[in-house]
Amino acid sequence: LPACSRPCSGILRLQLQSMVFLYTFSSTSVFPTDVAREKLLHDFRVMLADNDFLSEDSVHAIYRVYEMLPDHLRPNNGLDDSTFAVQYFPNAYNCESYDENLVDFTNVTYTTSPAIQWKATSTQSFPIDTPMMPIPGDTLLTAVKHEFSARFYEVAASNPRLSSMLNFLYMTSVEGNHTRHWLGKEGPEFFEKNPREILAVQIGRQYMFSSSSQLSLAVSRWGGFNIESSVSVLQGHKCDDIDMNLGDNITSRLACRREARNNDACTGDFYMWDEDSHCSCCSADAQFIKDEAWSVHKYRTNDAPQVPTALPLSWWLLNVDILTDIETSTSTFYEYNDDGEVVPICVNIMRDDNGRIETIEVPGCGFLDFTYDTNDQFLVSAVTDNALACRPVLSHTVCKSSSEEEDDRGDSSKTRLPGLSASGEASVFSAKSVILITLLLGISSLH
Repeated sequence: LPACSRPCSGILRLQLQSMVFLYTFSSTSVFPTDVAREKLLHDFRVMLADNDFLSEDSVHAIYRVYEMLPDHLRPNNGLDDSTFAVQYFPNAYNCESYDENLVDFTNVTYTTSPAIQWKATSTQSFPIDTPMMPIPGDTLLTAVKHEFSARFYEVAASNPRLSSMLNFLYMTSVEGNHTRHWLGKEGPEFFEKNPREILAVQIGRQYMFSSSSQLSLAVSRWGGFNIESSVSVLQGHKCDDIDMNLGDNITSRLACRREARNNDACTGDFYMWDEDSHCSCCSADAQFIKDEAWSVHKYRTNDAPQVPTALPLSWWLLNVDILTDIETSTSTFYEYNDDGEVVPICVNIMRDDNGRIETIEVPGCGFLDFTYDTNDQFLVSAVTDNALACRPVLSHTVCKSSSEEEDDRGDSSKTRLPGLSASGEASVFSAKSVILITLLLGISSLH
């Protein structure tokens, strides 16, 4: 080991912790006094390698993310006794003499995320034309979900039907070369060059924060709807950055909208107004933060004609399908509550003779029905009107796994619905090697 100060000794501790678990399979031996990290390792086989950077609240928040996953997507699913996953935070070790070979035995994969605690900062993952624009999501948890959702690519690839659907949607979206064909705001060039990022963005960053907001985006692009430009995006919120104060005696929301539209200093697409007649236009990079006195509204739209496309809605249905637990007829929606924390919502799904999702029963929305194009089996040709404004009831319900349903029935017989794996052994993580979900903290890399 390099002769460094204490931070570098954390690398040695990481190596020792990994070896201890590989030889003892005991989470308490790895974290004898750290209850939060021990529980994460024990329950989900996820070791936090953060050099004690993360607060206890941050560790609990990461635990809840894994807890909300369907059983077949949890990192401990399908792992044998000699394997586990590591969430690795290299910049937390702050070792200038760091050598990647020191942790090479764990097959580290590097990505980049900001150095933050839970609830320290937030980030907006949805494009500007989302009709039901959600609040920004927590940056730490967004990064965590992004990283493990990239592994869902293997889940889809392990099932012939989902693999065919994924490949069809990818090729069709790439050929169209249009931002509106995707749900993520990164754009066609990014997804064409980084296909494994598709599910990381569209599931990890969007679907697992607000499934209904992503659905509203998909439906609006499918129907080519022109969402009225003065629609209120968020009540009880304001922008964290403004271009300018447009006045303190603007007596109506529409008057505030006119001021924003007619002022060349306003660079963004949103304005904010309160009942005390204060009016400001939001900057182009502004994010939304909670403030009960204000409401945020959209005043600027893209005047270019928007060509309807069924691809985003088909992408959204692929997300639902991947989140559908093996051998069950249930899937999971995710929605944020008033505190900005995400809760899971169990929904029922029904399939047609080809195994495609035909109906989704959503608490608070009723039945969402989908019809498919006869010429392109994965493209949606019709959807019920309630899909655009569907906002589920926050039921805090995690779907039961197939084994739990079997226990409830008291019967070992099963009727398999078209699911994610014909063998039932699909897993997010390899069962033969130690996998690391790497979250590089900070914008600088270790040397």
